[in-house]
Amino acid sequence: MKKYSERARRELVSAVVLIILAIVIGIAVLAPLMPARAVTNHVVEMHEYYFLPQFTTVAPGDTVTWHNSGIAPHTATSNTTAWLEVTVTSGLDSAATVMPMTPGNYTYICSFHFGLHNSMWGAIIVSTAVPEFSSSFVVVVGMLVIALGLMMVRRKL
Repeated sequence: MKKYSERARRELVSAVVLIILAIVIGIAVLAPLMPARAVTNHVVEMHEYYFLPQFTTVAPGDTVTWHNSGIAPHTATSNTTAWLEVTVTSGLDSAATVMPMTPGNYTYICSFHFGLHNSMWGAIIVSTAVPEFSSSFVVVVGMLVIALGLMMVRRKL
């Protein structure tokens, strides 16, 4: 004996498909209205002959600010042309900022002290490892494929 009639199963699957489609369409319509990710400022401390943290991972558009808490002036000189040389004098109020936009690894040195202290280097890793919800079309198409699959399964019940 069947627990549910054929008609009840069809109605249930149809209701589920309609709910899924409503959710997908709602996401597709509301996604462009969602606020953009906030820009984060990452701080790198310049101590006497080392950067802390030595490796800083940021998202494109985030800022990196160097604070010199040491006695001597330091630089954050890019080993590429990602930014111009940043010179930061001593004192906690002294800071300089860059905003890397292109994903990649950007190493930098203190041009004043790298030759004397090989530990005076660091790296900024610009990564898009955390994807942002930006492709409503792909989500809608994927959900439609799932809905069509459910409809095909329903016919075999």
